[in-house]
Amino acid sequence: MDRLGLDPFLNTHFRDWKLGHTSVASVGAGVRYHVNSDGGVIQTWRRVERLGSDSFGHVWKERGLDGRTLNHVRVVKQLRKDRPNFIQSSRRELYALTTFSKRTAPEHHKLFVQLLNWYEDRECLFLTMEYVRHGDLQRYIEIGTKFPDRQAPLITGQIASALQYMHTKGFVHRDLRPSNILVAAEGPAWSVKLADFGIATNVEDTWPSKDYIRTSGYMAPEMVDSPQYYTTAVDVWALGAVVFCLLVGIPHFHKLDDMLGYCAGIRQFPTSVLGASTELSIDFILNAMDPVPDKRMSIQKALNHKWLHVIEDASVVEHRYVRAHSDLAHPV
Repeated sequence: MDRLGLDPFLNTHFRDWKLGHTSVASVGAGVRYHVNSDGGVIQTWRRVERLGSDSFGHVWKERGLDGRTLNHVRVVKQLRKDRPNFIQSSRRELYALTTFSKRTAPEHHKLFVQLLNWYEDRECLFLTMEYVRHGDLQRYIEIGTKFPDRQAPLITGQIASALQYMHTKGFVHRDLRPSNILVAAEGPAWSVKLADFGIATNVEDTWPSKDYIRTSGYMAPEMVDSPQYYTTAVDVWALGAVVFCLLVGIPHFHKLDDMLGYCAGIRQFPTSVLGASTELSIDFILNAMDPVPDKRMSIQKALNHKWLHVIEDASVVEHRYVRAHSDLAHPV
């Protein structure tokens, strides 16, 4: 386990984000407390539930038990240090989270889940983040939520704005999908945030492998053919796939072979299932999901697309971020 490669990096580049000079100890019943260098307790948190798990670690919901954090809620991402590529992926995620934070991106931070702090023990690195109480967009799709042709462009415009900012900073998300889009305010004045930057990377980077990224049903075709050579266009494809799912409630292609058949010109894009969707929304999807990356519309063209400007109720646009909850851990 190569901890030496990460510790200097954390304490040099992200020293200001560390949760004080703390160590962490468990006192049973899911309670963990942070102490300073003198042994004084500065924060105490109880784990409420596990929100998710994968090969990289766990994601926990925790509630504060004392002081200024009493009844506040945070999300803690627990990353095991003994997993493959831990140092590389952790650096990427921390770079992304700090780049899109309120401290460094005050005009854009509402588009991204916010990092609060980090801390560590011998086995794991912990990233504490704001709790976005309405969960992810995938949950709304699964329960059959309808996204009318005024609400879907509102959501899409926020996602596209977040992607544009990522791209201007040299990042590609690479894993955009409804489960990585968190809902800060429900409709009709939807407010959403991008999350999960575990595989976000700079354009010139090539890791992780094709096999890992393939777990997403929103993967661009060039990531199948040439996983080491792609551009920001992969995020535009995924954006189109998200829009399709918002309008229909199901993925565009059920199998990888179906997508490859479309890209090879032997299968039509499934526009028939879009039903009553407008011509503008279908045009947006087809331009975002062109099989050829160089022919795909750019994220700027996506933002300028007429479909994103069909919202007639100006008050919805004006207040689309106002209902977003606090940027930090907050009482519930």
